[in-house]
Amino acid sequence: STWDNISLRYGVTNDVSMLEWRSLILLDEFEDGGGNDGHRRNGAIVVKNNQMEVVRRYEFLEAWPVSWEGPSFTADSSDLAIETMELAHHGLYVS
Repeated sequence: STWDNISLRYGVTNDVSMLEWRSLILLDEFEDGGGNDGHRRNGAIVVKNNQMEVVRRYEFLEAWPVSWEGPSFTADSSDLAIETMELAHHGLYVS
């Protein structure tokens, strides 16, 4: 089976964990011949209602970042700064 990449759009915060993960992929020198397999991660996208109760959970397996787009800044705009990261993965399951 094949799955489309996951595209995450999120507002800029002081949490840089996603960017650090991306940096691990970019700096990997592939010395062991195994590629970046050591940097693949399992995770989940969790949808909650207004009472913060879990409505649905999308779990993905062995994901790694394949692209990142930084925010666009315009001096005359007060729009939120949004980053986009695309993740390739080996499976998506709904629970």
